[in-house]
Amino acid sequence: MENAHCIWGGRFCPIIPVDNSARARQLVETFDVDALFPMTDDALIQQFLSAFSFRSWPFFHQQFWVESGGYLRPQLLSVEHPLRFFSSSEGRLRRNNSPAVLFDWEDTDPLSLWFSAAIGKYPQAPSGIPDFRRMYLDAFTPLRLEIKRDSQAREPGAITPNTISSFDLYLDQSNQGAGVYVSEKSDFANVVNFWNLRASGPELSFYVVSESARLQNSDVAELMRQSPSLRGELTVFSQESSLVDSLGLRNVYWLKVDSSEWRFPSTGQLEFRSARRRSTLASIDYKQLPPRIALPMPEKPCSDEHGFYSEHLIANVSSYGHIFEEGDYVFPPPPVKPLNDYFSREILFGSDKIRVSGNGAGFVVGVTDELLQFNALTTLDFFQKMFALVGIKLERSRPGLIAHRLLKQMGGLQGCRVFKIPGVRDLIEKYKPRDSFVYSDAILTIRGTGGTGFQPHETLYLEPRKEKRLKPEDAFEFLLKKGVFRAGLELICPHCELPFWKHIDSCETLMPCDLCGNVFNITPQLRHRGDWRFRRSGLFGSDDNQGGSIPVGLTLQQLDTILRYSHGGPIAYSTSVLLEPTGAAIDSCEADFIISSTTARGDVEVAIAECKSKDEISEKDVANLSKVAKSLAAHGFHAYMIFSKTGTFSVEEVNRCKQLGSWDHGGVILLSGRELEPYDIYQYSEGKLEKQYANSFSDLVAATKRLFF
Repeated sequence: MENAHCIWGGRFCPIIPVDNSARARQLVETFDVDALFPMTDDALIQQFLSAFSFRSWPFFHQQFWVESGGYLRPQLLSVEHPLRFFSSSEGRLRRNNSPAVLFDWEDTDPLSLWFSAAIGKYPQAPSGIPDFRRMYLDAFTPLRLEIKRDSQAREPGAITPNTISSFDLYLDQSNQGAGVYVSEKSDFANVVNFWNLRASGPELSFYVVSESARLQNSDVAELMRQSPSLRGELTVFSQESSLVDSLGLRNVYWLKVDSSEWRFPSTGQLEFRSARRRSTLASIDYKQLPPRIALPMPEKPCSDEHGFYSEHLIANVSSYGHIFEEGDYVFPPPPVKPLNDYFSREILFGSDKIRVSGNGAGFVVGVTDELLQFNALTTLDFFQKMFALVGIKLERSRPGLIAHRLLKQMGGLQGCRVFKIPGVRDLIEKYKPRDSFVYSDAILTIRGTGGTGFQPHETLYLEPRKEKRLKPEDAFEFLLKKGVFRAGLELICPHCELPFWKHIDSCETLMPCDLCGNVFNITPQLRHRGDWRFRRSGLFGSDDNQGGSIPVGLTLQQLDTILRYSHGGPIAYSTSVLLEPTGAAIDSCEADFIISSTTARGDVEVAIAECKSKDEISEKDVANLSKVAKSLAAHGFHAYMIFSKTGTFSVEEVNRCKQLGSWDHGGVILLSGRELEPYDIYQYSEGKLEKQYANSFSDLVAATKRLFF
């Protein structure tokens, strides 16, 4: 506890006894611990640490204190920084709002450890550690109070060493409020429970029954007698209700602190961070693969003098939306915490100084560091490592390579918006690779039957345009720019009298026939602009329907629109992949894409998809993806299955998906052409749903139940 009061944020650091491994693991997960430090050299502790290599001590020196600037300094940010702030003119103005108190007590006092936990105490200075006690006295000129063994200090409600260690920090999802921890005696387990409960948020006082004689006139005892709170109850923590009953308290809200299981009223994981957030302009070197990102460090909330070079803090880096539009790379990485070692190797070249969270990637940086440089993460490699945790080998398939290239050709996911237009999809399907068509045929096909098929998409944004409304001509021009079609001439050889097509780049006045080789003058056959004819080009020029890539691109585009700004973090995705079991109970199968996002609570969501144009979603498709999703869910991921069609689902297809049911943090998502074509996903479902938009996979699951099941 003395070490904790020497570091900034030490108030929020849990103490983890490892003799009960299940409870210790619960503490580690609940507090979302970044780094574990062994306080003693013990075999049981080392055995426990071996299971948490991704939360290991991230420094070269394995000691808590190291030589720096003539002192032994902690390797984490010390409380000297907030103490210096309170010594400044700004700090003096701020501290006047609250008095400061420095308490002293004897180490032999039965309540000594409770005072250390609640009030705070610094180590003795002669050991080479900076004299934080002297710094505290210089910063505040505090009221000096001595706690004698036959008396109890009243609750000061003032600045103490404990409050200094939490200065300017706040907890996310913390258990707010106040209460009293009641213990029968001063034993190790109760003191640790008290410390950890305070570390989780609430302002707790303590009451030790064996010392009730000296506590009966304290502010804590008065608080317990009056039982005030906003709810009309006093929150009391203890291991046994009988202990609370013996005190004769009334109107008490008792919360059990189980010696074998860590429980407290807060839900989710706890995370503390500074209120000081900064924006900074990154430079990205796209010539290097993977791209290299450089961030100048913004002003830090601490002194950057050279004497502090051994001290470190976490710089948490996040981005709003995507940095890399085409999906090859991602940053920050999804917060799969067992992959911290892998992230460190790939992003920081082997340094064990990355801690991912739902808010971004945390880099352990030195106080004197001025530039942060790191690599982006290769998305496919990330998914391979992630699925390996589940016991699944993942490789990109040939259709996946085709879809990957198609997305690049379209300029990323949002370039696939053009496929929302049914007439565009019809045009691509209508003509075989060697068929050519004239401009007017293209416009009529895109416009659709009777001139009404295009109308719902007149507000669709593809690229900057002069007119307010999108026209079929604009859509076709966009397809030409993206290389979906290319222009040429259909000529008739005067020698063999057979027609052939020639790309515009290959046309010359004198040109040989592709079929017989005869050279002839093409100018007599050119009459007007209508002579130009168009063919499918590139990936669209093959006979394999682009490996089914159009429904894949369209589904990913719609998901990107939904998830891009919902939580502020990037999504990661990979097109068609082969999945092979290495430990998971799945069959070898293929998914048309996988996509990962992060919830507002920092949980990792993974969806696996099967996408069709007109083909059927088969029982085998449903069964295969179901097994993969269950394997992911069993390892703590929020797992979803997506089945999409640019057309409509049959009754049989819907029933197959409906039979899968739902599970905690997961479920089945169906997306038909009705959901894929509009910009707002449920725009055409007005009246069937409360809202026409969605912000998360769970929203999509709920809408699927209403619309399909």
